[in-house]
Amino acid sequence: VNTKLEWVLRRLTGGCDPGLKLHQQTVEVILTEVEDDTSVGLVSFIQTVLEPSVINTTKNFATVSFTLKVLCHFLIILPSIRSDPNLSSSALVLVQAIFKHKPGLYWLIKNGIWEKMLLPCLRSPSMFVQREGVNVIATFMLLLIDTPHFESLVKDLFIISDKFCELRQQMSKADGEELRQSSLCVLRIFKEVYTQTLGKVAVYSQIRKVVDTSARLIAILNYKIPVTTVSCSTDLLILNILHKFQEQLMGYGILEQFLLDSLCGEFVTLTRLLLEKGYIESFLRSSVNIHKYWMIMVQNLKETKNIDLTSIEAVLHIVTNFQVTPILVLYQTSLEEFYKECPEKMKVIAKWDEEIHSRINIKDDIKVEASKLEKQILETLDRDPKEAVRMAIVCISAITGANEYLNPTCAVTVFQGMVFLLGAQDTASSSIRYNTALQRAVIDGLRVLVEKFNIDWRKCFASVCLMAKLCDLVNIPGISTQVKVCTLKAMNSCIIGFIPPVMSMLVNSEDLEHNSVETMGRALTIYLGDREWEVRDSALETLITCMKLAKEKYPHFVDWMLRYKLNLAVMTALGDVEGYVRASAFTVLANIISIDKVYAELKAESLPHRSLAFVLREGESPVRRAAVTLVQELFLAGKYSEEEVNGLVVRVIQHSAEDQDDEVRMASLEFIHSHILCALNNSGMVDGEFPSVIFSKGKIIKLDKEKVRSRVHSVLTWFCERVSGNDNSNRGIREKMKAEKPIFVNVTRHDVNIPEDEIDKTISEILSSSSLESVTMIKRPFSESMDTSNLYSRSFLLTLDDVPSANPPLPLSCLLQSIDSLCQSKNTSQDDRHQINDILSLLDDILLDGDKQQSHADDQRLRDCY
Repeated sequence: VNTKLEWVLRRLTGGCDPGLKLHQQTVEVILTEVEDDTSVGLVSFIQTVLEPSVINTTKNFATVSFTLKVLCHFLIILPSIRSDPNLSSSALVLVQAIFKHKPGLYWLIKNGIWEKMLLPCLRSPSMFVQREGVNVIATFMLLLIDTPHFESLVKDLFIISDKFCELRQQMSKADGEELRQSSLCVLRIFKEVYTQTLGKVAVYSQIRKVVDTSARLIAILNYKIPVTTVSCSTDLLILNILHKFQEQLMGYGILEQFLLDSLCGEFVTLTRLLLEKGYIESFLRSSVNIHKYWMIMVQNLKETKNIDLTSIEAVLHIVTNFQVTPILVLYQTSLEEFYKECPEKMKVIAKWDEEIHSRINIKDDIKVEASKLEKQILETLDRDPKEAVRMAIVCISAITGANEYLNPTCAVTVFQGMVFLLGAQDTASSSIRYNTALQRAVIDGLRVLVEKFNIDWRKCFASVCLMAKLCDLVNIPGISTQVKVCTLKAMNSCIIGFIPPVMSMLVNSEDLEHNSVETMGRALTIYLGDREWEVRDSALETLITCMKLAKEKYPHFVDWMLRYKLNLAVMTALGDVEGYVRASAFTVLANIISIDKVYAELKAESLPHRSLAFVLREGESPVRRAAVTLVQELFLAGKYSEEEVNGLVVRVIQHSAEDQDDEVRMASLEFIHSHILCALNNSGMVDGEFPSVIFSKGKIIKLDKEKVRSRVHSVLTWFCERVSGNDNSNRGIREKMKAEKPIFVNVTRHDVNIPEDEIDKTISEILSSSSLESVTMIKRPFSESMDTSNLYSRSFLLTLDDVPSANPPLPLSCLLQSIDSLCQSKNTSQDDRHQINDILSLLDDILLDGDKQQSHADDQRLRDCY
C-alpha cells in the first residue's frame, strides 16, 4: 500500500484531472480495508501530502483538497484508532501535522476531531498516549485562543473532568485510579496552557468567563486527595494568581504598589489554605515553582510588553522564607542546649532573620501575616522532629532541582540556612549528625548552589566556614560512603570557587592548625586510606583540582601537599586494587611532575620507568590511558633522557598505539602528535628558518615560517583526529578494534586474516595493488606480558629486555596510500580533501626532501620518521 501511495503522490503533484480520478479510485481501494498497516500507511500518506513544500506550491491546491476528502473517509475508522495505542499515537502525529495550517485547523474543528479523537485520548489505556494527548490538546487550544472556540474547549474540559469525578465516586479505590489519572491529565492541560501564555497572552478572564478556576481547585483540595493531585492543583492555583496579576499589570501599563501587595496577599492566603488542609509537603514542593513561573513571566513581559519587573523580588523572598523554615527548625533544635549557654548564638539567627525580612517591601499587615505563617510552620514541625527532617529534605531537594530558576539573593538565603544546619553537626542532639539522607541533601544542595551561583565570601559570610565544616564531617563516626563522596565533591567545588577567600594565602598562613585548607589536608589523608574505593577515588579527584591550581597559579599548594605527604599517598594508590583509583592517581601525578621539589621524591620512587611498565602490563584500559598521559607529561617536561626516549618510550608507545581500547590508542596518538611537534621543533622545522622546499610539482618556492608552522600544527592535529576516530564525520566508517588477541591495526575497511609470518609479504601486495579497498586489518603479533613482580619496588628499573620488540612498521608509502583512500569516502567533505592534499604534500616535501623517488620511501630513516 505504501508503495502505491508513493506512486500516487508523485502523480498528485501534477494536479491534473486524470490524476484526481486516479486519486479517488485509490482512496476507494484503500478504504475497502481497515487493517492496521493500511491505516498507518494512510496516515503517512496524508502527512506527506500536507508537508509545507507540497502545500505552498500553487499547482498542488488540488492535491490538498483531495487529501482533506481522504481525511473525511479517515474519520470512519477513528473508533478503531482510539482502541489501539499504536494507531492513536500515529493519529495524534497526523493531527499535529494538520493543525499547523489554518485550513487544516478549521477542518479539524468542523469534523469534530476534538470530540471524536482528542478528548478520548484522555481515557486511553496507555499513559504514553495520554501524555501525547495532553501536549496535542494544549497546543490545539493555544492555536484557538483568540477565537470563540477557545471558551467552548475550556467548558468541554471542565465537563469531562466533572464526569470523571462522578464516575470515580461509583467505583472502588483501585478501579478509580485510571479515572484519577485522566482527571490529572485535564489539570496538566490547563497547566500547559497557563505556562505557555504566561507573560504573553491574557487568558485569565477568558477562562474565568467559563468557570472560576480558583474556587474549583480550592473545592478539590477540601477532599482527601493524593499528593500528586494536590501538587498539580497547587501549581494551577499559583499560575492562576500570576495570570490575574499579569492582566491587571497589562491594564495599568506600570507596576503599582497595590498590585504587588495584592499579589503577595494572594500567595499568603494560598499558603494558609494549604497549611490548614494539612498539605504542607505539597506546598513546599510546589512553592519552589513560583521562582520558575515568575522568571518566565518577567522575561516574557519584558520582551513582548516592554514591562520590566527584574528588580521586583518581594514575592520570591516570601516564598524562600517559607522554604527555609524547616531548615531553621532543625538548626534551633540541634542547638537548644547550646543557646542556654551561649545566648549570643540566638542573636546571630535573629539578625539574619531580620535581614532577610527587610528585603520584603510590601504592606506591613501582609508581612505580619507571612511571619505568622512562618511561625505556624515552625511550631508544627517542632512538635515532630522526624517530620521536620523529612520536610527539610523535601525543601532542599526541591530547591536544588529548581536551581536554574532561583533568584540569586534567594539562593544565598537558602545557602546560609544550610551552612547553619551543617555547622550544627558537632552537637550530640543534632539531626544532621545521624541522618544520612539529610546529610546528603544538605551537602549536595550546598555544592549545587556554589557551582550555580558562584557563592563566595563577598556574597555570603557563611561561606568562609563551609570548607571547615565539610572537613569536620570526617570526625563523625559511622558516616556512610555516599556522604563521604558527596563531601569530597563539595570540597572540590569549594576549591574551584575559592571558598574560603584567598585560599593560597590560607595555605601559607602562619596559623596552620585551624585554617580550613589545613583541615582539608588532614581529611584527605584519612579519605585516601578509606576502605571504599569510591571514597579514595573522590579524594584523588579533589587532589587533582588542588594540583592543577598549584601548577597554574597557587604554588603554596605544593608545600601543603608535601607537608601531609600526599604525594607518597598517591604513589601508594598506584597499587590500589580498583582500576579507577589507579587511573586517578596517574592523573594526579601528571599534574605535579613538572614541579621540581615534588618530582625529586617521585624520581626516587622510579616513577618514569614504572609509568612505562604500567602502559605495558596494566590490565584495565582506563589505567593504561592515564599512564600514557603521564608518560606524555614526563616526556614534555624533559624527565626522560634522549636514550630513554629512543630506546624505551617510543617502543612502549608503539605498542600502546595498537591497543585494543579506543581511548588508549587516542592517548597514544596524542603522545605521537606531541613527539612529532617536539622533533620538528628540535630540528628547527617549526621555530627555525625554513630552506627552499621542492614541491612534488617541481616548483621551487620559499615558504613563510609562520605559514609552515601553522600548516604543520593544523595538519598533524587533523590527522590524529581522523586516525583516532575522534572526528564525527568519519565515525560511521571507522571499524572498532576487535577485543580478542592478537592486536589489530586499521588500514582500510574489510577484515582479512593473515598469518603473522607473512606481514612483509602482505605489505608488498598492498603496495603493488591499485587499490586498498580489499584489505582492512593487518594482524599484529601479540607479545606476552612482562614479569611485573618487582613493579612496586622503589628501585624498579625498566630495561630494553623488558620491552617487547617493536612491531614491523608499515612503509611510509602505505601510509600515503591509506590517506589517499580517505578521499574516496562519501563522508569526506571538500575541506577534508584539501587537508588530505596538504598532508600528502607535507610528507612529500618535508619528509621525502622532494628529490627522492617513491621507490626509496621505505628506508629506515623514513620508517623512524613515520
